[in-house]
Amino acid sequence: FLSIDPRRANIYELFLEAFKQGNHFFGVKIYPGLGYLPSDYRLLPIYEICEKFKIPVLTHCGGESVTTDNTEITVFRLEEEISLKGDNRKKVAQQLNEPNEWKFVLDRFPNLKLNLGHCGGDSSWEEYLDGKSSRVNVIIDMMKVYKHLYADFSFHLIEPSLNIGYIEALNDISNGAFAERALYGTDFWVVCAAGNLFKSQEKILLDLAKINMLNKILSNNSNSYLFK
Repeated sequence: FLSIDPRRANIYELFLEAFKQGNHFFGVKIYPGLGYLPSDYRLLPIYEICEKFKIPVLTHCGGESVTTDNTEITVFRLEEEISLKGDNRKKVAQQLNEPNEWKFVLDRFPNLKLNLGHCGGDSSWEEYLDGKSSRVNVIIDMMKVYKHLYADFSFHLIEPSLNIGYIEALNDISNGAFAERALYGTDFWVVCAAGNLFKSQEKILLDLAKINMLNKILSNNSNSYLFK
């Protein structure tokens, strides 16, 4: 996937060059926590082409371990210049990574294929499990509205309690859109440094099989996001 940052010079031309026939880029990666909002007006022409040609877009929407190092920044929400500030860099990045910020994009490009990577992050899943409103709730509700919105879950594999929440969310009949577009996705290998990846994968695959979601998560939903 091609990494896109609206502050980079000639970003639109670089995007067009990357996706010329014969080149090897397949999708676009957005990382708002580095210091911009996903609805930045300089990204809109890129989203327009991605929607038209069904180029998948992947965005970070999880924890704030990688961020801008500023505690006060000026960013663009569409064409409007706004200021964001926080007590520390993570507080700023948290605002930039909020899934709600993507509504400004998806309202303009409702057929854009977008994956919210990490599905809110581990702290959001902890809040969800505690019955609190969190990014997870926001994402699930957004998926009911935007028919080409996806979300992946895999970085949290080493946390058994979070896996329980994930299975419960998939198995909840009211979360039909989430079940249809949940992905087993990004950063699955990162947990190698924090736990037993093989054991964690085996457990969640068995849990997915019990609720008849194995093929959806590992194959059908991913094929839909990437190729349809």
